[in-house]
Order: sequence, then structure tokens, then C-alpha cells
Amino acid sequence: MGGGSTLNTYLVDRLINKDIAVRCLIKDRTKALAMPFEIECTLGSPDNHASLEAFFRHADVALIYLPPSYNEARHGINALEVAKNSGVKKIVYLSSMMPWNSRHLPLFRNKVRIEEALRGLTIPYTILRPNFFFQSLLYFEREIMKQGTYPFPIGCNGVSQVDLRDVAEAAFNALTMADYNWKEYAICGPEALSGDDLSAILSDVLGKEIIYGGNDIRSWKEIAETFMPGAIVEEWTKIFGFIQRGGLFPDADDMIKQREILRGAPLSFRDFAEELAMIWKSREAAGLKTRVRQEKLYRAPSRRARSVPYQQRHI
Repeated sequence: MGGGSTLNTYLVDRLINKDIAVRCLIKDRTKALAMPFEIECTLGSPDNHASLEAFFRHADVALIYLPPSYNEARHGINALEVAKNSGVKKIVYLSSMMPWNSRHLPLFRNKVRIEEALRGLTIPYTILRPNFFFQSLLYFEREIMKQGTYPFPIGCNGVSQVDLRDVAEAAFNALTMADYNWKEYAICGPEALSGDDLSAILSDVLGKEIIYGGNDIRSWKEIAETFMPGAIVEEWTKIFGFIQRGGLFPDADDMIKQREILRGAPLSFRDFAEELAMIWKSREAAGLKTRVRQEKLYRAPSRRARSVPYQQRHI
């Protein structure tokens, strides 16, 4: 579920490369046509009971990933019930990194309700809680390359952001192996970095000065409203306020557990930034003005301490 998202694009490739039959729930017909031909697509949405029944029919294992919305809890709980009634034998739920004192925030509170419903189904499950994605930077190429500013107002306490490829790796292992049944994992990067830390790394790999845009959430809000629903932007302003006060990172035990499901160390922000810088600088040199689309950024499937460059994938 959520097969049209960037995260699941990474995951789908991992699954079809292992000859695993995959079905995706897609809301947009155009996205369905752009999916690899090996994928079976069910057109529909989480609020449509008939499309949920068709989606879960004859499925053995299900991954549920829902975009943030005010109806997220209702959509998620409905999907869990239909999945169980359809005979799904295991569910992997992609939740979100959320410290105990942040669960009053609406976008986090919805995920808590879905997690509670999942634990009550009495079928095997795995809950993955990824942190803030590195790939969120791809929406802000212009602000970084042209204005020399890191735009996210994350403050100075640090956020252990994570690469989407590591989240896909964890989801793949949870879907295909029984070792992770009845378990819950935080999925984070190897270090908690502040806005100044991230700006310094970007400056180093891009060869130009990138400064932290500061803690003014209103500036980020003005940019985000150009491509995100207004209600979700409002909720993210609350989340950024929470992050500025206390950061967003796991404890040491969570980091140890994470290595179990990733089967290795997570990618660092410098790994990601070096790969992205190579593409951005070559595009700048060529005078290209269009943004890099997220689904065109990939790495080789082998896992190394230092990942190999992204490859562009054209549909």
C-alpha cells in the first residue's frame, strides 16, 4: 500500500529483482502506467473498501504505508481489518520515528492509533519507524544550489535523518523473513546532525558555501506550501517546533536493534550528499534548470560502508 511513493519505488525494485510477485495500490492511473511491467497494480485508495478487498485478495504479506493526513488513522485501521479478513498472514507497517513526548502531535497520534490496532490483530507484524528522510532535500534543489541555504529549520539539537534506501532495505527484510516477526524498529541514520552540521557537509561536498537558514519556521512554510497541502504544512510546523526544542534521535538500544534488521550499518548523510552533489554539480554545469525527480535516484543493490554513486533510471 502506497506503491506510488518514492520509498516504495526503491522497495519494489528490491522485490522484483528477487522474483517476488508484487501488487501495489495506486491512486493515480498515470503512476500505475509508469510502474514496472512486472507489477500488478490495483487502482484505488485506502478509503475505498472495494479497492482494499481487491488489493489484499490472495496476498500473503502486506506492507502498509500511508501519507500523512487527518484521516490517516481511519484509513490505516480500515486497511488492517480488510487485510486480516482477506487472510493476510503478516503485516509490515511503516510508521514514523516519534519520541514518547511527541505523540500528542496529530500526525504522530494517528500512527500511534494504527500501531495499537495492529498489535491487537493477533497475526505476525513488524513495525518500522523511520526518521526524517535525506531525500526530502530533493524538493529544495533551488534553495541549496542557487541561494546557498539549507532550508529545514531543525535547530541545534540534532536529527538522525535516514536514507530511503535503508528504510527500503529494512522493509524488504521484514517482508521476506520471519526473523523480524512481532518486533518494532527505529530506522535512523548513524549520527544526529544539527542544521549547522548538515550545512557544513553540503558546503564540503558541493564546493560552495551553504549556510543554515536558521530556526525561522515561517520561511520553510512559505516554500513548502508550494508543493504540500496547507493542512500538512501546518502540522509539520508543529513538528519542527518540537524538533528545535529537543531534537529527534533514538537511544543507543534502538541503534543496536536497527543493525539487526539492516544487517549492517546505515548510510550516513555524507554518503548521500556526495552522491547527490555529483548529480547536482553536473546538472548545474550543463545549465539544466529542472529538478531531479526522486524516483530517478538509485544506487547499486550491494551494501557498503561507502555507497556507490546513484544511477539515473528512466521509465
